[in-house]
Amino acid sequence: NSDLYELENIACDPEHLIESFLKKNFDWQNKIVLDIGCGTGFHLPYYSNEAEHVFGIEPHDESRLKAMKRVVEKDLTNISILKGSAESIGLKSGSVDFAYSRFAYFWGGSSCIKGIDEVFRVLGKNGTFVMIDNNLERGTFGAWVKKSFNFSDSKQD
Repeated sequence: NSDLYELENIACDPEHLIESFLKKNFDWQNKIVLDIGCGTGFHLPYYSNEAEHVFGIEPHDESRLKAMKRVVEKDLTNISILKGSAESIGLKSGSVDFAYSRFAYFWGGSSCIKGIDEVFRVLGKNGTFVMIDNNLERGTFGAWVKKSFNFSDSKQD
């Protein structure tokens, strides 16, 4: 649900602690940035302020169209939204300086390995990949997951 995606992003980090941590520890100024599973493009404007160019990859049609709309409405000329997935990014090998994903891999179990391999394919020699994810078994998010469905029966290796 692309509307729910917006609320999740606001609720997940209302004080922008993740952005503060990333800004303090990583550099994407004048670099090529990749947002894997960009959803509705919620985070794209943040990175576009300093990046040379930002690519948002999103498999979900409705979310991708909302991301495109956001880019146009904000007149963000250094962002491209592409149809793709973690397993099929569609950029040249070695073309990305800084890649990140927010909650794009945690449901994948062992199947997310293909996606991680694909990220390393598109990263340049000194590139950085940051994966921001949730713990499905512990903490607040883990408790929500356990209440949502019988997590232990559906967990994969």
